[in-house]
Amino acid sequence: MKFYAGRFSLVPANQNLFYQLGSEQKFTYALEALHHECEFNHNGLSLLLEPILDTHNNVIGGKLGRQTSKTLPLKDDGKLIKRRAILYPYILFILVPEEQIILFQRDRTVFSSDLQVFRHLEYFFEMQLLEKGLEVSIKPLTAKGKFWDAITTSEKIYNIRFVLEMPNFLGSTEKNLRDTLKEIRNLTNGTKLDIAVNNKNGELKLGPDETIQPMVNWSENGAGEWTVRRKAKGHKKPTTIKNSDQLATFEYDNDIDTTDEAAIKDIYSHIDLGSYKVKK
Repeated sequence: MKFYAGRFSLVPANQNLFYQLGSEQKFTYALEALHHECEFNHNGLSLLLEPILDTHNNVIGGKLGRQTSKTLPLKDDGKLIKRRAILYPYILFILVPEEQIILFQRDRTVFSSDLQVFRHLEYFFEMQLLEKGLEVSIKPLTAKGKFWDAITTSEKIYNIRFVLEMPNFLGSTEKNLRDTLKEIRNLTNGTKLDIAVNNKNGELKLGPDETIQPMVNWSENGAGEWTVRRKAKGHKKPTTIKNSDQLATFEYDNDIDTTDEAAIKDIYSHIDLGSYKVKK
């Protein structure tokens, strides 16, 4: 099985009367929202979210299913007939609460787009946490080093953009950037910082200095996005590269026959988040 992952950020909803100072630090709100089965519709799909609980009644993961219908052969009074049945093919998700990370099983027969799953879950949390005055952003963990690969293989660079989530989790990681974003948030009440640099002639220049590298790390670790508009060496036309097109993946080599607590915990114990761990 192969998994990809996203990191939660809880942010205050704009001008929401229910928001209480500090609520965005309480990841337990997200866990509580996942604790019960829920059917909902999003982007034209009927979806079913079903939690998986441990023996202490804590949510440790779950299933996200997409409604579909299929004609199945069924027996009725000894006769074989065909009937339409409603099915919910699903993917597993597994929580890593100490890192505010959710792992998603990759199965494109269920969801053809990995990023689509992030949007579905964000919408689910929007419904569940609005009464807390909170919104949820789930940004993917993305492959390390791809930003600088894009830069060093470019003949011309026209645009570089970072969209950074305001901090609520990343611990002591990129402390200077975290403090800068926190100050901007306090001054402006913003929830994202959008930075772009442009050169119409494609003559942007940069290296991995103490200004750019933290923003790259912030994005790779699930708290932002980067895009690069460039013309690669030996190519005639510019293209745009995005970190969201390059998700980090995590392998689980064993087969599972059930989706109970033991299976989820075994997957959890075998997946190494490596350099994506930021909890201090």
